[in-house]
Amino acid sequence: MPLFGRKKEEKRGHRVVVLAIDGTPYSLLRKLMEEGVMPAYQRLTGNGTFTRMYSTQPTVSSVAWSAFMCGKDPGGTNIFGFTDLFPNSYQLDIPDSTRIKSKLVWEHLTDMGKRSVTMGVPISYPTRDINGVMVGC
Repeated sequence: MPLFGRKKEEKRGHRVVVLAIDGTPYSLLRKLMEEGVMPAYQRLTGNGTFTRMYSTQPTVSSVAWSAFMCGKDPGGTNIFGFTDLFPNSYQLDIPDSTRIKSKLVWEHLTDMGKRSVTMGVPISYPTRDINGVMVGC
């Protein structure tokens, strides 16, 4: 069955789907797919790409996802962890997307006239104005 139940003859041009799984080792996913525990993922990988990726340092979700969204390391994203200290104080700050001053990948896609749908991407709240739908997290 085609992805999301669409008929093959309804082809609308080239589309890209990025399905990212956070915090799960590549080796475990590969093993579970080979054992038949994750048949839907197995089918998806048969029609696309499934590859090991290397994370940022530190290997923290907020740091890694902000790097993914704008293609920069933590120094370029201004996200260094789940919490940071406000400058010149010991007061804790929980960073959000307002810290990221660079354009995000979906903003570049918007500039190219492309539509994006993002759902539940960590460190994406508050959302930005894009051509499409952005559900922040």
